[in-house]
Amino acid sequence: MTIRSLGPEEYRQLSPEEKNQLLANGNRVEDWSTFLVCDPFFPDLIRNTSFSGEIRIQGLRPEKRNHDGRTLEAGICNSEIRDCRIGGQTVIRNVAYCANFNLGHGCILSDIQEIHTRPGAKFGCGIRNPGEEESSRRRISLINEAGDRRVPPFPGMMGADAFLWSRYREDSELMRRLEEITDRSFSGSDRGEIGENTFIQGCRSLIDLRIGSFCRIRGADVLEDLSIDSSGDEPTCIGYGTILRRGITGPGCRILDGAMAEDFALASHVTLTKGLRLSHSFVGDNSAIACCEVSNSLIFPFHEQHHNNSFLIASLLMGQSNLAAGATVGSNHNSRSADNELHAGRGFWPGLNVSLKHPSRFASFTLIAKGSYPSELDIPLPFSLVNNNQHDGCLDIIPAFWWNYNMYALVRNSRKYAVRDRRIQPRQHLEFDFLAPDTAAEIRSALELLDQWDPTGEADTLEAPRGLVERSRRRVRILKAAAARQAYREMLLYYIASTLLPGLEEKGAGLIAGLPGDTDKADPLEWINMGGQLVPERKVDLLRDEIRSGNLAGWQDIHRRYKKWDKAYPAEKIRDAWACFLLLEGNIPDAPGWQRLFAAAEQVQEHIAEEVYKSRNKDFLDPFRTVNFRNEGEKTAVLGTIDGNEFVRQIRKESDVMIRRFRSVRQLLK
Repeated sequence: MTIRSLGPEEYRQLSPEEKNQLLANGNRVEDWSTFLVCDPFFPDLIRNTSFSGEIRIQGLRPEKRNHDGRTLEAGICNSEIRDCRIGGQTVIRNVAYCANFNLGHGCILSDIQEIHTRPGAKFGCGIRNPGEEESSRRRISLINEAGDRRVPPFPGMMGADAFLWSRYREDSELMRRLEEITDRSFSGSDRGEIGENTFIQGCRSLIDLRIGSFCRIRGADVLEDLSIDSSGDEPTCIGYGTILRRGITGPGCRILDGAMAEDFALASHVTLTKGLRLSHSFVGDNSAIACCEVSNSLIFPFHEQHHNNSFLIASLLMGQSNLAAGATVGSNHNSRSADNELHAGRGFWPGLNVSLKHPSRFASFTLIAKGSYPSELDIPLPFSLVNNNQHDGCLDIIPAFWWNYNMYALVRNSRKYAVRDRRIQPRQHLEFDFLAPDTAAEIRSALELLDQWDPTGEADTLEAPRGLVERSRRRVRILKAAAARQAYREMLLYYIASTLLPGLEEKGAGLIAGLPGDTDKADPLEWINMGGQLVPERKVDLLRDEIRSGNLAGWQDIHRRYKKWDKAYPAEKIRDAWACFLLLEGNIPDAPGWQRLFAAAEQVQEHIAEEVYKSRNKDFLDPFRTVNFRNEGEKTAVLGTIDGNEFVRQIRKESDVMIRRFRSVRQLLK
């Protein structure tokens, strides 16, 4: 908040002339001794207003304020105000009741039925006030409807915080320490706060609020028990018909058009709109949800869901996900209680009218074809297309589908997230690349599984053991397995080469000298997706140890540790890629080994550029694309051409640059 705190000596009581002026303007003051002001103060700017309790006004002089094309004059009129501290140059008009608030400099409050703060307000935060029982602590039930992963929300909460608190439930000492940290870091109050230059108009009921600066609230129906972060660089906007209760809102959020949310926490730049219903959920940065219902879910950054008949319940989605129209992901519990969950890695994409059973688990970048899936699923093969083949009575999986058949979308999605990241001050490093330590680990595991299911490595179609991938006795067919093996190897080689490339360019052979030389000590790391930030598991375990021991005593300390992880991530990623390379080579690579790696990387880079072109060109070659056009000229004017596609051209240029870099490193390592 940016409310300027003034000492008692800066306030003064009113002169007799000022009192007479206020009374002449139709104002009522319960106790003149508690009505204090700072200079400059012009009493003629206050009209038809009733004051009671402790009133502090930090200056008021004639000034025109412009907002949305309207000109307003600083001052207070037609309102009732009780126990408020009012910043300088505020505009308060037609506020039927305003009590127990601190208002920042330059606020505009207009046409509000009630805005007040109750004693001991917690502003959406999951804390205990002194003397309260533990049962008074507010929690949001993430991932599981039964409530056994409940998390107390707090202002500034990040996806990593929500994951840490909801995931490691067996660690009772960690749970206790996190509650202690939250109680020490935040407190309730009898006064709400509104930051400077915030605009609030046409609202019905505003109760127990802490609102940052430059926030825009217009036409909200009910805002109750909330902390709303906002700033001049990242203003939050709340619009008509919204109902928000018991929540935390990060900076830059947009909550509009009748959205309803209860018991929630939002990271930064989240959009909720068009009648969305959200409850008991955390939503990560840059996500956009509209029209649908979301409950009991932990959602990492860049989630998209905007169809009014989709449904997401009791799920952990690890980012860059998209739910299509009619998708039903939740409340299909195959148990005697609503206590099952669905977990999905990055890039989860259930298609039209997909219905899934809980519990289920999906590897990264799983695409699920239209259909009602009758049994629980555990899909361990990343970048797959999953299809409920009712004709043949089996489940079909095409591993590495994205790489082999839709490279354009795979590459474009990775790029668009970086472009669309609206965070002004990122607090976590988000991994957008589809080839990263988490997916590299899944690819290695997928290759091992394919080898187990087909030791010859020759079958193009094979069957997974029944009951392993799907909880049923029907067949699970792995289609195009040979092509998937080749694709996975290409992806792994490219991950290794592209990750090691910058370090080799900078340090040459010196990079290798600083990496583990013993293959037994160079195993790939186990990685955890902490709210979109990839972290080696050993570092997460160390973080837990330090929280339990009290070495990290506050959320700011924990968040500083996330920043420290950010700085170490490039080096950790290089070590992971190096360990993958040693696994492939079987020993420390010699000069021919390096040549093979970067020669293969050149070929894969060329393959990426060609497949981006080819997969997008399928759209231009589709004969049905012409049915709505009178002639080829109209079609070209509307759709363009493949050779004019800016993204395809960009990838071609970038690929040429990468190939030259790979060749330069090959020369360096001869």
